[in-house]
Amino acid sequence: ALLCMTLIPLVGWRAIAIRRLLDPLWLKIQELMATLGTVLEESLTGVRIVKSFSHEKEEGQKFTSGATALYGQQMSIARTMAFNMPMMMFFMSIPTAIIIWYGGRQVIDGNLTMGHITQFILYMGMMMMPVRRLGFMVNMLSRTTQAGQRILDILDIEPAIKEKADAIDLGKLKGQVSFEDVSFSYDSG
Repeated sequence: ALLCMTLIPLVGWRAIAIRRLLDPLWLKIQELMATLGTVLEESLTGVRIVKSFSHEKEEGQKFTSGATALYGQQMSIARTMAFNMPMMMFFMSIPTAIIIWYGGRQVIDGNLTMGHITQFILYMGMMMMPVRRLGFMVNMLSRTTQAGQRILDILDIEPAIKEKADAIDLGKLKGQVSFEDVSFSYDSG
């Protein structure tokens, strides 16, 4: 049992290592998604201008470029996770292999029964389940942390328009605003 439990820190170490690897990847994805969203928003809000200057192709290329970069980053995370999952499962299957190997010898020698081995494997599985869940949660934690960091970065941006230091606070105003004797025309030509 103690030999099997020594593998738990190994799984924890791997979870920490994979989180350190995923954090910058998720941050980059958040940045790419923001950039892609900005490109899309600008294209949609200025669709008339884009069409009037026949820039549909350029805007499409800009969006395709951003989407391709986002796809590449997503694939990088998918490759990292595809490598990590089998490794974590391998680490978690080692205790079962040890129990079967050692327990099988004990059954042959008559010191244990198959029921004892089965019971021990089930207990080990129940003990490893929270560790397994921790490994799966690392990905979500990494993604959530980077999304939260991105939100904080946006909230920390200084406004481009700043109030003057000597501005007068008008308090609560009452009254009306009128817009009178105003005209507009285009230059002839």
